[in-house]
Amino acid sequence: MATTCPAQQRRQRHRTWRAATWATHLAAAVVVAAMATELTRFAGIAATIVAVVPALGLVWHERRNPTGTAPSRFRNRSIGVALVQGVAVGLVVDNTIGWLVAPVAAAALSLPAIAAFRALRYPLSADLGDTDVEIKVRIRPIGNQPAWTNPHAVTLTGTEIVVRAQQGLTHAYEEHIPLAAVLDIDVRPTVPADDPWFVLEDLRLPTPAGDVLVVRHTSGQRVLPVLHAADFGAVANARVRAVAAARVE
Repeated sequence: MATTCPAQQRRQRHRTWRAATWATHLAAAVVVAAMATELTRFAGIAATIVAVVPALGLVWHERRNPTGTAPSRFRNRSIGVALVQGVAVGLVVDNTIGWLVAPVAAAALSLPAIAAFRALRYPLSADLGDTDVEIKVRIRPIGNQPAWTNPHAVTLTGTEIVVRAQQGLTHAYEEHIPLAAVLDIDVRPTVPADDPWFVLEDLRLPTPAGDVLVVRHTSGQRVLPVLHAADFGAVANARVRAVAAARVE
């Protein structure tokens, strides 16, 4: 009997939830359009547009920039659509409860996309290294800052490691390290020499306490104080080995 590897099982679950996401957005647009016929002409047209246009926008974005290997981008796009469609649902229900229904509908419409994301992203284990799925982790925050508010992140793609440091709202700096150029990836506790972990012009980012990922490559070394350093390092090492094996073949 044929068996599937964990990575294939993850992809299958992701595809199932991804299909459910599309079906959910379509159903929301159809339901709102049907209920909008009970409203005044202007209100009905407005509610239908609010429900349908974001879904069409998601289709357009997916055709222009597919997210098949980027579950986090698909999740974010879908949640954006869900938020707007939630407003549309609120517009077509009774005015006295519309303000309550809208956030509940938006949350419900977001669930399939979140499940699709989690199917590939969690747990963060080495079997993901055999895929080309984008894995994005944030740099550990300093002090009590919530992790999700930290704009600095590291993304592992099928071909490279992308280090992104954000300065304010308008300036971002990226470093691209090809996986083919990576010599070694190690995880160890931070040392004083690791601080700051990123320096460019007037941007100096302090290194938080904890484990760091040390990426040695043909052009130098990069210390990355990422969240889940050990797990992310296992995925990155597995992917580097997969890229090296593909080059040999």
